[in-house]
Amino acid sequence: MEKTYGSLPPSPPIKPEQTEGMVTNGLPGGYGDVAARFRPTADIYGVKFLKPGETLGFALQGFLKVDGAWVMSPKA
Repeated sequence: MEKTYGSLPPSPPIKPEQTEGMVTNGLPGGYGDVAARFRPTADIYGVKFLKPGETLGFALQGFLKVDGAWVMSPKA
């Protein structure tokens, strides 16, 4: 696990002015190579941290529930 996640920053690079959040449902286009590996009925979510009035910001995708627990499946 350290090999995979050790190079990540200690906290997400969310900017102080990104005070709004948005929940998204479904896989973004960048997951095209792995989309077929998920069950068709899987509900997969993401979150975006945005500046007020903007639609682009810092995004985290690939959250889903497995056996009642939330897990993240980042695109690798």
